[in-house]
Amino acid sequence: MYRLSLRGRRGSRAAKKHNANLRFATARAADQNRAYVGDNSRIVAVPVSLEEYIGLFVRRRSLVADLRNL
Repeated sequence: MYRLSLRGRRGSRAAKKHNANLRFATARAADQNRAYVGDNSRIVAVPVSLEEYIGLFVRRRSLVADLRNL
């Protein structure tokens, strides 16, 4: 699982909220779903259990999981 991170970088409040709530199945999905065109967030891998990964991405048939709606 991947997420976007602005830790140690400058970024807008919108990008920080976007990064805090979204998780991605692949690094490519994370790169394609940035907050806006000039977003300089890093893509960070997050270790998760197989059950959590299946629950977030496989069962929902999605590459993006919004934690606000779960």
